[in-house]
Amino acid sequence: MGCPATGASLFKGVYMNPLKNISSIRLKIYIIIAVSITFAFLAFDMIMLKHQRNIYIEDLLFNSRSVSDTILKSLEQDMMADNTTSINITLKAIGKQELIKELRIYNHKGEVRSSMVPDEVGKAQFSRKESRQCSICHQAGHEQNKNHDMLTYNVDTKDSCITSVIVPIQNQARCSTAACHAHSQTQRILGFLNMGVCRLRLQADIHKSQVQILLVSLLFILLLPALIMLFLKKHVSNPLRQLLKSTGKIGRGDLDCKVDIVSRDELGQLAFSFNKMLERLVAFKTEIEGWNEELEERVSKKTMQLKEAQKQIIQSEKMSSLGRLAAVIAHEINNPISGLIVFIKLLQKTMDKEVLTEEDRVKVVKRLCIMESEAKRCGHIVSELLSFSRAEQKMVECNIAEIIERSVSILKFKTKDKQISLNLDIESNIPMIQCDPGKIQQIIMNLVQNAIEALPQGGEIDISACFLKEEEKLKLVVHDNGIGIPEEFLPHIFEPFYSSKDNGQSVGIGLFVVYGVIHQHNGVVEVDSAEGKGTTFSIFLPA
Repeated sequence: MGCPATGASLFKGVYMNPLKNISSIRLKIYIIIAVSITFAFLAFDMIMLKHQRNIYIEDLLFNSRSVSDTILKSLEQDMMADNTTSINITLKAIGKQELIKELRIYNHKGEVRSSMVPDEVGKAQFSRKESRQCSICHQAGHEQNKNHDMLTYNVDTKDSCITSVIVPIQNQARCSTAACHAHSQTQRILGFLNMGVCRLRLQADIHKSQVQILLVSLLFILLLPALIMLFLKKHVSNPLRQLLKSTGKIGRGDLDCKVDIVSRDELGQLAFSFNKMLERLVAFKTEIEGWNEELEERVSKKTMQLKEAQKQIIQSEKMSSLGRLAAVIAHEINNPISGLIVFIKLLQKTMDKEVLTEEDRVKVVKRLCIMESEAKRCGHIVSELLSFSRAEQKMVECNIAEIIERSVSILKFKTKDKQISLNLDIESNIPMIQCDPGKIQQIIMNLVQNAIEALPQGGEIDISACFLKEEEKLKLVVHDNGIGIPEEFLPHIFEPFYSSKDNGQSVGIGLFVVYGVIHQHNGVVEVDSAEGKGTTFSIFLPA
């Protein structure tokens, strides 16, 4: 009885782990194996128990036939001599055996002729027509059965469990011709031997055998799945877990997860292919990392080149803007210089006089003041142009109002003859912003120059600036009521070398520079335009 306990402990040690993961392959395999083995052994036990019972019964019948034949052989002489006393003594002696519980001889009328119990002699135990014992020789009450054989039947009570054996005593030639009690030759059955065999030992042996078979089957039901699961755990489950763990590492980008499975089965071949794939992935990763480094280096070089190209484009746009302003500015400077030349000549004529009157002195002073004013005017124009054309500056804190006013003062000369009015609306509480003043001035001048070009018949340009407290941004708006931009051109206006003007004078990089400068300052530029209604550029810069 100790083996099943050992099997149960092994069952617990092996099978409790798979239950942690109810969807594991090991648990599914365990359920299939356990159920299959259980049903297989149950079917096997039923077959074996039935077969064993049949064997025991056949053995009992065979032994009963052998014993009955031996008894009849040993009593043959006494029955021929009709020695009832000797027959009873023999039956009584044989009945002392433990297994034999009943032993008697009946005549053909159903009366007891001899018995191991003397009191039963002469009594009728059963009727030929009613008792089942007579069916061995008689069917339907009258017909005789030509196949004389042994008949057995069970008698089960509370105190005993007996198998009764009925063996017919056939009429032989020497018996029918004997002088003592000759029987008719037509009488085939003279009587029968009734022997009762105790089945308690047989049933005990059958029960013991059944218990042993069931215990052995239970042991195998517990041990076989455990052994199979141990084998699957070592040769299937653990390698699969290792492969699953390695694939998870690969999914996270860790390629240092070589599988250590050495076998010649399918899992070993899979592990070998997995390691080969891993080696190729490592090689590809190394190669890709090398390409990435080379690509990063190339991108870095190209980025520097693009930055330099962008700087050159911005500076070129500055010079282009200066070129477009050159004619207007030359005209503006030419007028005061011409005035200076005129006043210098007048001063020379006045100074040629020998005596200067007080009136002459007043005229000289007045003319000198005008000359000073005109000279300062030229210097202011030149100073503004130098500030605009200066190369890239550093990011510094600036007042946007000063930048706007400086830009407008340069472009003011260009709007005089075109009947264009420049209107400024700048809030007084605008905070300082971190910016490159030269670039901010450039984008303002680009937008204002575009607005001037959009007003060939004159009009108004409104420039406003305010602070958005909630968003902590500065909003700069340049609006004109000119011809506007066609709707199909709006998605492309910030592209380099794209221009909606058909006069051939625009290069198409002005708004591209505006977009690049605003992006460098972490700002946003928006445009709203409708053909014939004007254009509005809104710039948002972090304050």
